[in-house]
Amino acid sequence: MKKRSFVYVLFLLVAIISTTLYTGRAFPVFAASGSEDKEATRNSSGVYNRSMNVDPIGGNEGFSAVVYDNSNGLPTSEANAIVETKDGFIWIGSYAGLIRYDGNTFERMDLDGLASIKCLYVDSKDRLWIGTNDNGIALYERGELRKWSKADGLKSTHTRAITEGKDGSIYVATTIGIAIIDEEFKVTMMEDKDIAEADMRNLFAGEDDYIFGTTNLGDMMVIKDKKLLRYISAAENPFKGTGAILPDPNGGQKLYMEAADFGLYHVDLTNGFDVIEKIEMDPLRYLMSLEYIDGKIWICAGNGIGVVEDGKFTFLDNLPLDSSVGHVMTDYLGNLWFTSTREGVMKVVPNQFSDIFGRFEIPETVVNSTCMSDGKLFAGTDTGLIVIDENGPLKSYPLTKVITASGEDLGSKNLIKLLEGVRIRSIISDSKGRVWISTWRGYGLLCLEGGALTIYNEDNGLLSSSIRSVYETEDGRILTALIGGVNILKDGKVIESIGVEDGITNEESLTVAEGLNGEILVGSNGGGLYVVTDEGTKTINVEEGLPSDIVMRIKPDKENNVVWIITSSAIAYMTPDYKIVTI
Repeated sequence: MKKRSFVYVLFLLVAIISTTLYTGRAFPVFAASGSEDKEATRNSSGVYNRSMNVDPIGGNEGFSAVVYDNSNGLPTSEANAIVETKDGFIWIGSYAGLIRYDGNTFERMDLDGLASIKCLYVDSKDRLWIGTNDNGIALYERGELRKWSKADGLKSTHTRAITEGKDGSIYVATTIGIAIIDEEFKVTMMEDKDIAEADMRNLFAGEDDYIFGTTNLGDMMVIKDKKLLRYISAAENPFKGTGAILPDPNGGQKLYMEAADFGLYHVDLTNGFDVIEKIEMDPLRYLMSLEYIDGKIWICAGNGIGVVEDGKFTFLDNLPLDSSVGHVMTDYLGNLWFTSTREGVMKVVPNQFSDIFGRFEIPETVVNSTCMSDGKLFAGTDTGLIVIDENGPLKSYPLTKVITASGEDLGSKNLIKLLEGVRIRSIISDSKGRVWISTWRGYGLLCLEGGALTIYNEDNGLLSSSIRSVYETEDGRILTALIGGVNILKDGKVIESIGVEDGITNEESLTVAEGLNGEILVGSNGGGLYVVTDEGTKTINVEEGLPSDIVMRIKPDKENNVVWIITSSAIAYMTPDYKIVTI
């Protein structure tokens, strides 16, 4: 079981790599268009919501949520909008201005005093459009900023929403009508009498070139090819007004809409106002936005977050962001991002680990080693053995027999009971499916094969009964690190002892492994690393470049032709010629 032996080293390496992926200085360049992900759908801010790699709907396990505000990196504690551009940067609009996140740092951008940002939009050319509270609209492209105000044709400089038509025209919802900016950057106002002076709230481009809009008074409209097709006033609306909207991803003039009664309705405006279904959202109130991600409708509201899947509503009370939630999107990794005008920004990412003890309500305790075998998780603790299957911890692990290596029958029939109160330092499974359990000042070394347990101790040739770890070599030998040095087992017998007389001057061995050249590597508790060959024993310690003389784990890595070494103070690796390089 050489590839599973020292899981701790592998665990550390995976953790380092994972941390780099999620907290590195900058996201790698990544095309964020829908063509790379068939499940991606374009949201209200022009960003393609990619398939999620995290699912907070089922409960707390499997994800982590962090809220950024002015106490941990975000320059402000409010956020009005959020988007991602193809270079992987996350852009946040706030009253404090435009903020850029590179995966590690939130940076407030110096954009000629541009502040009070209400909305952001990324168009089909990956250009960033910025709508403000009192400074009109701006375009940020390749580091250059362009602005539009009343002097350029806007009736109002208060911008509430931005969207894009199929022809590339940019529609801007303001407090006095809808402005259209064409490919030549010319501004025209829609002059239809119903919307020429309308106090707009929202615009959302759907399929089939339909653009849906709402006003601050609850009126609703359908626009196509820069023309008003339908206008439904709040008085004409059977639900007395419309709030947040979401175009049906299947196209047509169907959409989801929040009504004045706080219900969520799926309606069809093709031939009037046909209600397809009503979706209860209790306890959510005052919807801020609706988005379609991974076949689910995500609801951002004044008092929290909800999800509708297959007509079933779920209120997410397991997330820390629960006030004035404005928007949701997924980044190119599939992580979820939310904004709040009161609390900042929340990022939801997958957990790299599962809390097994929490899942099965097992009392917390120190776990020294784990091992999977026969579909069960074996966990060695300071007070015994825990065995967990898919249904939870086992109360007993039946044994057919318990004998010592010399053949003495000990009579016990329950492995868990046998090890009650015993300190277990290591558990591994070898290439033959046997489980090796290293106990400390207990029974010595245990070998579980099927339902039979064999015990090796000082009476059977071990140097001591204080075992730290076990390793299987290429030829099937079992190397055992213990007080006294190293023992080698083969075919059920102790065939060799390596101790002080062999050059292991520090007898407290913590770890053992087979080196890249077939040598035996022994890590000690203060004596450094011993390299045992047929010619003798070589010592490598701090004088030879080892970070510490306490060597806790050794992990051969044949793919990279190095041996990873975990010391008490640092991680290092050793080359085949025994050169030490500290990470």
